[in-house]
Amino acid sequence: PCAMVLVVAAVLDLGPAWSSWRPLWPPSWPPLSRSAAAGTALALNTLLLLAVCALVAPAVSLGRLFVTVFAAASLVSLTAVAGPARTTSLLTGHIVLAASGYMVLAAGTLARRVWRHPLDATGATAALTGVLVAGLLALGPAVPAVPTWVVNLLLRLNPVVAVTAAADIDLLRTGAIYHLSPVPHWMFEYPGWLSSVTVYAATAAAITGLNHLRPVRS
Repeated sequence: PCAMVLVVAAVLDLGPAWSSWRPLWPPSWPPLSRSAAAGTALALNTLLLLAVCALVAPAVSLGRLFVTVFAAASLVSLTAVAGPARTTSLLTGHIVLAASGYMVLAAGTLARRVWRHPLDATGATAALTGVLVAGLLALGPAVPAVPTWVVNLLLRLNPVVAVTAAADIDLLRTGAIYHLSPVPHWMFEYPGWLSSVTVYAATAAAITGLNHLRPVRS
C-alpha cells in the first residue's frame, strides 16, 4: 500500500506540470505556473498523507516509516517541479507535513485506547482529521462573525493550510478555494512554520507519553 501511495503522489506532483493538463485548468482561474502546480500538488499530498495516517495509525512503526519516506519523496519531486529556487520553502513545508503526519498517527493510538474495535478507532481518527482539515471551511458565511483570533487558531490547526503556508503558498487565495470560500476575503494570518511544527510535535509527544502510561486495549 505504501508503494501505491507513493506512485499516486508522484503522479500528483508531476502531472500538473505537464502541458497536457493546462486545457483542464478553468480559464477564469490564474494561470497554472510551475510554482502553482507545486502548491496544488503539495496540498493534495498533505490530504493523501493524512488519509493514510488515519488508516494505518494502529501500526505506529509502519506509519512513522511511511510518513518519513513519503515526505522525502514528495520534497524531491516537488523541488523538481517548482525549481531549486523553492527548495528552502518546500523544505519547511515538508517538515510541517511530517509533523502533522506524526500527530495524526499519535491521535490514532489514543483512539485505540478509547475504542476497543480497530475500525471504530480508525473511524474516529479519520473523523478528527476531517474536522481539522474542513472545520474552518465548513463555517461558510458565518466566518465574518468569528473573531479573527479564532480563525487564525483554526488555520494553525489545519494541516493543509499549515503545510502550504510553510512553503510560502497562498492556498486560500488560489483557485477554487478563493472562489468558493469566504475565508480568503476576510482578515486572517497564516501560521508560521515553526509554530506549526511546535504545536504538532508537542501534541504528538503528549499523546505518546499518555499512551505509555497504560497499554493500548487489545
